[in-house]
Amino acid sequence: RPDHGRGDAHAPGEVGRDDLVGARAPRLVRIAHVVQAGDHVITSTIEHHAVLNAGKRLEEMGVVVSYVACGADGVVLPEAVRAALLDAWERELDACYDGEPRHPVFVALRETVRACDIPKQEFSDLLKAFRQDQTVKRYERFEDLLGYCRYSANPVGHLVLYACGYRDEERQKLSDYTCTALQLANFWQDVTVDYAKGRIYLPLESLRRFGVSEQQVAERRCTPQFLDLMRFEVG
Repeated sequence: RPDHGRGDAHAPGEVGRDDLVGARAPRLVRIAHVVQAGDHVITSTIEHHAVLNAGKRLEEMGVVVSYVACGADGVVLPEAVRAALLDAWERELDACYDGEPRHPVFVALRETVRACDIPKQEFSDLLKAFRQDQTVKRYERFEDLLGYCRYSANPVGHLVLYACGYRDEERQKLSDYTCTALQLANFWQDVTVDYAKGRIYLPLESLRRFGVSEQQVAERRCTPQFLDLMRFEVG
């Protein structure tokens, strides 16, 4: 889209994945377990940052690619049950910062939070996205989707940066561009997967513009109109 800015990132020289294992790896693993949501965007974000952060401080910071297990989002649960689980997750997050967490994930995470001085807000923002998934199933405008990415994707990049010892606004801004792009790419490739969960992440205004109905999405009909829609979103 010509009206949406794109950040230019210059990656360092090629570095093998095996060279990316270092002292920070356990921290990333703990973070990955906490932010698991069943979406590829988290795994992709951590992997991308692993490459971008490889450089002159490689020996000090080290990064390992963390693969995120399929989390609660991939399980069909009644809305009330899922809400209760998110409430429990939030209580454990509070305890991680202000008390004594009981869940083993948060017991382990507390060490990383303290060592890296990670703000609680990053985890809270992710929880906000998880809750939004339970109530918001459609997005009218592209800008609404960007608002969702602000909570669902961008905090993951910040967490990786904190774990790698970076706190500056410039890197966080570049990370936001990357994470939002990964989240949108995930939406565009998983249209049928998301629809099976009752969600459509294609902007409704775009569906109307290109004459694509929800019924066509449900029937997985790859019409010329749908192809034009996808070209527009990807472009």
